[in-house]
Amino acid sequence: MKVLFPSSELKQQVRTFPLKKKNKKNFSMKRGAAFFLESNLFVLLILAILLINKNDWDEDGSIIVFIFISGFELLFMLLFIPACFFYEPVRIKRIIQSIFKKREKNEWIGMALAF
Repeated sequence: MKVLFPSSELKQQVRTFPLKKKNKKNFSMKRGAAFFLESNLFVLLILAILLINKNDWDEDGSIIVFIFISGFELLFMLLFIPACFFYEPVRIKRIIQSIFKKREKNEWIGMALAF
């Protein structure tokens, strides 16, 4: 019987992979701050492009640009909280596999009825 089952010492030597998975934080202010910084750099780029032609603006052109920038800032403040949460990026290979996977008969009937 001992020949059929390996000893516990051998089992311990074979196990080389880690038992615990790395836990990623679900919520991180660092991710949110990075998003906020990147988005503000984008707005600064747009503002720089708009300021090239400042001499040809109407009298109220600066007010319109201020409203434009303020709207972006409000949007970024709203998106700051969801940007802090961790999300698992979806790989293209997984999308293709889900499209071409074998479907059951009931799924095909349901899809046909939906369309």
